[in-house]
Amino acid sequence: MVERTIVGAHYGLSGWLAQRVTAVVMALYCIGLAGYLLSLPYLDYDTWTALFFSQWMRTFTLLFLLSLFLHAWIGVRDVVMDNLPVMGSKSLQRRPVNSHGLEPTQKQLCKKTQPWGHVAQCFLKK
Repeated sequence: MVERTIVGAHYGLSGWLAQRVTAVVMALYCIGLAGYLLSLPYLDYDTWTALFFSQWMRTFTLLFLLSLFLHAWIGVRDVVMDNLPVMGSKSLQRRPVNSHGLEPTQKQLCKKTQPWGHVAQCFLKK
């Protein structure tokens, strides 16, 4: 029997669920804060400090910031894990490009690398 080796981080469902939960927490915080600020007749320093003086607001603000950090972390991690292997080392190498934006052929590379232009001395791959 052949044993299959499974590779990868397997963050799929937990990462997806964590992003949805953190998005709901951030949305509720923003809606609640916007509703409170819009209900005030005027906003000055005293009302702002009174809002953040209460322990519940400090707690929800900390929860919002932690949710924001976790949401961004999961998003960046997933983008890097999904796209970095595709980019790989080959696409990150600097490739010579001719004036038309195309990669030169082996013959053109030999002419460029040898200033005297002797193609016969260049080792061309067939």
